[in-house]
This record gives sequence, structure tokens and C-alpha cells, in this order.
Amino acid sequence: MNKDLEDIHTAKTLIHEYAQSILHKQTDKDRSQREIEAESLAFVICDHFGLDTSEYSFGYIANYANNDSKELKEILNNIQSAAHEMIEQLEPIYKEKSIMLTKEDIEHENYKLFENIARPILTGDAIYMKYSTPHFMDLNIEMFDENRYVMAHNYVLNGDLMADLDVELIVDKDKELLLPQTYQQDNLQFYEVADTPLKQNDV
Repeated sequence: MNKDLEDIHTAKTLIHEYAQSILHKQTDKDRSQREIEAESLAFVICDHFGLDTSEYSFGYIANYANNDSKELKEILNNIQSAAHEMIEQLEPIYKEKSIMLTKEDIEHENYKLFENIARPILTGDAIYMKYSTPHFMDLNIEMFDENRYVMAHNYVLNGDLMADLDVELIVDKDKELLLPQTYQQDNLQFYEVADTPLKQNDV
């Protein structure tokens, strides 16, 4: 496997190769039909589990089918039963292994990550921290109010301090939740407020 593939492309390719091993151990089908069947099967299975691989699969299939829609339709009909069988095998494994993260799970995980880099601010031992790395902009973390914090990269342009980027956060220390409030990137003239921003007295 090419280690540089995107995660979805990696998943699709693994299923493609698995399909080849299942469908074509002993076959007299030509390479074009084998590749179309394996890629079509990979597309159907990925789609069942919520992965859209159309960007990779459609062009791949069309290339081997020579844009022959009749041939493609016949091959897709051939893979229907194989797809059903493979989905039945994968479904219990998927349900067992998949972890459904709630919004609160993500906010808690973000709190833990923030705590790792900003503990002195959270404990009240500091109100400002700066991380510096050669060849990168400094990361500034600042206590803005009692439970409100800012993380930002800043640079100066024509005498003005520019945010690239600037994120304002509210931290609920009791529940260990980090809730993003605003996102700002000056060079793109972008500013966004969370769908349900919290007020200070909500925490």
C-alpha cells in the first residue's frame, strides 16, 4: 500500500484487493472484468459503511470498461451477491470496532489536548504562554477572561497585528470540556462564530 494515500483511498484499496482474492482465485475472466468487479465491489461496500469513494472508483471503472455502459451494467449485476455476502461478514466487526463520538466526547478530548499544552494557564500559574519553533510562527496562548482563552498565531503586516489563525475558547474545568467560540484568519478575511456560542455565565 502507498503510505501517502488518503485514509478513504486506503480503505477502498484494501477492500479492492480483498475482493480480488475472494472473486478471482480461479477465473477465466479477462483483466478488465476482474478490475471492474473488484473496484465496483469496493465502491458498494465502502458506500454501505458511509465512505464515498466515487472520486476514485468511477474513473477507475470507466477506464477499464472503455465507457461501455452495457458491459458495466452486466458486471455490476454480477457483483451484487458478492457485495451482500461481504457486507454480512463485515457488519458485526464494524459495529464492534466503531466508536461513535458525541459532541461532548470531542469537547472532552479537546480539553485534554489543551490541558497538555496550557496547564500553567488552567491552574492559574500563568496568564500567557508562547511556544516557539524555528521556521514557524509562534503559538500564543492567553487567558482572556476567567474561563475564556485565546490561541493564536500572529504576524505584523503594515504595522497591524494580524491573526493567522486566532481561536477563542471557553473551558469548563468542572466537566473538563473545551468549547470553541470564534475562529478568525485575517489574511483570508475570515471570521466565524460557533453555532451556539456560550456566554461567560453559562460556565
